Order: sequence, then C-alpha cells, then structure tokens
Amino acid sequence: MSDHFEDYRLAFAKHMQEGELAEYLDHLEDLLKQDVTVQIVCFCPDPTRCHRTIIGDYFFDKGYDVEFG
Repeated sequence: MSDHFEDYRLAFAKHMQEGELAEYLDHLEDLLKQDVTVQIVCFCPDPTRCHRTIIGDYFFDKGYDVEFG
C-alpha cells in the first residue's frame, strides 16, 4: 500500500528547492540567522502529516532549533 503523505513529502521537498517557495525559505533562514523566532501555522489537524513539518524538518536538518507542536 502506498503512503500518499510520503509521496506528498517528496514532491513538496522538491518544490521547496525552486521558485517562490525557495525564495521564501531563504527569507526565513535569513530571519533565523538573526535569531528571530519564526512560527509556521496552518489548519492541518495532524502536524505529522503537514507541510509545516516538512519545512520544520528542513530547518532542523540545517542545524536550527525547531519545536514541533
């Protein structure tokens, strides 16, 4: 059985590397480098299956402190 979220995660991660979303993530990283606290919120009921967690993982992997909740 295919995990649709894993397919989404892979597609979204690729999308994060191009265009407007990549520029936005660069802007967020600039803020993080200045020790600005950044919050990402949305209406997804399960944060483990949400784009904000994919973005959080991206910044966590870059060495930033990330709180999931």
